[in-house]
Amino acid sequence: MEERKLFNFNNEVDTFEVLVDSETGVVTVPGENGEPIATYDSMQQFAEIYAQARDVKPEHLKNWVLVEQGDVYSFVLRAGTAGVAYQDVRETVNEVLTALEAENFAHPLQMAQFRNSVNAWTNDTDVMNALAVSTMPDIAREVYDRLAEAGAFNPPAPEPTPLEAFLQDMKERHGNLIFFAWRAGMAAESWVSATVDEVKAALEAGPVPVTPEGLYADYQQTITSIQNNNIGVNTDEEALLVLTQSNVDTAEDSEKAKSQISVSARLAGRNKVNLPVYTVGRRNIKKTNELRTLDELPEVHFVNRIPTVVVFDPSVDEVLEAEAAEAAAVTLAPVNNYGYGETDYDEDYDEDEEF
Repeated sequence: MEERKLFNFNNEVDTFEVLVDSETGVVTVPGENGEPIATYDSMQQFAEIYAQARDVKPEHLKNWVLVEQGDVYSFVLRAGTAGVAYQDVRETVNEVLTALEAENFAHPLQMAQFRNSVNAWTNDTDVMNALAVSTMPDIAREVYDRLAEAGAFNPPAPEPTPLEAFLQDMKERHGNLIFFAWRAGMAAESWVSATVDEVKAALEAGPVPVTPEGLYADYQQTITSIQNNNIGVNTDEEALLVLTQSNVDTAEDSEKAKSQISVSARLAGRNKVNLPVYTVGRRNIKKTNELRTLDELPEVHFVNRIPTVVVFDPSVDEVLEAEAAEAAAVTLAPVNNYGYGETDYDEDYDEDEEF
């Protein structure tokens, strides 16, 4: 059996009639001649689709509520959910109103009237409640949407745990969490792009409890050991190249590096660039340079913030270590004194006796 109901949007004066099946909840919208022109699974579905047609963004629908009073259904801003005091968003509200006035969103007299109503709010006025009961719903809804986009109604972010704060700090220092993603045993393809939450979850899922102090000590010890005991490894990023056998920037960063080289060269009127080349072994890094034309630029990656060609080749280790051993042998070889040994001097020589 269908029952006639009235639908109201956001406390507007106008209402219109819909038919609601008392058993199934299906909503039918009748046309001028009474013939159905659309059906909806429920009043909630109808209200949400209607709200979207009235420019309510889908992500904001959670802040609206369907209220039934007798034969009238009203879809209105959910009152009291935000708990945002006017004093906390006063500046943002003023920016929104100023923008709407500049855009001529509504008649200047209406905008002035709305601003006057806002000026009457106290510091403790709940902004969402005040907008929900506004007598100018079109302006109130637009103000609400823009405040929501600005994050005014978002709950304050919870304080990060010590582990979250540590990982976020390390990410900001190094641009990524590749060391800790590697340490946590995450898949290699996810190391560079891993988020704080992903790395935290992987670390906490391990068999050994982790602490920021322990992780940082592990990081420092591992990186320092690689720098001290290997050839051509001088910075944290270079140590991470050796450790992970992986580039330490994202594919997007790589494209950005290549673009920077091309643009800079063209601005300088050059069609060739001298690129640093890192040949990364399992232990060591060989550093050279190559002159390349812009038309044949290879893949480059940021290393120490410099666009660099990175090649992984374990055979370079033996070459570098052989060169280092040869250089050390030359340094330690006895110096040829060309016959002027200590035995050439008369130990009994007395300078005074000569005169």
